[in-house]
Amino acid sequence: MTLRQTLFLGAGLGILLPALVLAYFQILSRFDSEVDLRVRAPLQQYADVLARGVAIAIWNVDTAVATELVEAVLRNPDVVQVTVTNEFREVFVRRDAANGREGSILTETRDVYYNQTPVGFLTIEMSTGRVQRQFLRAQMWLLVALAAQVVISFSLIWLLFDRRLVRPLLRLQDDARRLASGDMAQAVQWDRADEVGALAQGLDTMRVKISGLLAERERKNLELECELSERRRVEEALGLSQ
Repeated sequence: MTLRQTLFLGAGLGILLPALVLAYFQILSRFDSEVDLRVRAPLQQYADVLARGVAIAIWNVDTAVATELVEAVLRNPDVVQVTVTNEFREVFVRRDAANGREGSILTETRDVYYNQTPVGFLTIEMSTGRVQRQFLRAQMWLLVALAAQVVISFSLIWLLFDRRLVRPLLRLQDDARRLASGDMAQAVQWDRADEVGALAQGLDTMRVKISGLLAERERKNLELECELSERRRVEEALGLSQ
């Protein structure tokens, strides 16, 4: 894996994972709050009011009045079922909504009293499906905004990494290859005061030292060649004199 790929993966994971975790818990928290506000609280209010309303109807065995009250509650699109029973648990009125059950079902039960006398029981069920659909549609814009934020943040970080780290390191790599090929004439010059600049300065210091060693070797080789030439000249002169 190249340095670019490593930085790309690290930056992506470093930005994306926290954003996903934050979005997940934020959506869960907001959904619970939305359900409490738009389903659970109305459900409890319906149960309290309807329990008082059907008490007289049960006492008078007036199913028409009880049915009217129950159907009024069913006008709420989230209510899926209302059941009213007498004190013997016999069904007095039961109505199911036409929209059916969707999502989670929340249930509230109440004991029904008339003049402090228990006369029956009430059960109301509400679905979170409609609220969930509306909530998810609303959260889509949040996810779009979050995705845009992640892309912008990643682009800025990647641009910073690429310009301040990846490109300078690639340039240093080219300088190192040039020096390895034996080209010591051009200095490694960097106008940076950070770690990459220090690395470039170290590379140039190494270039200077290697250039000095090569010059010293050339000087010694030249001296050796001169000594050998002088020795051959002396040997030839001695051979001629004999």
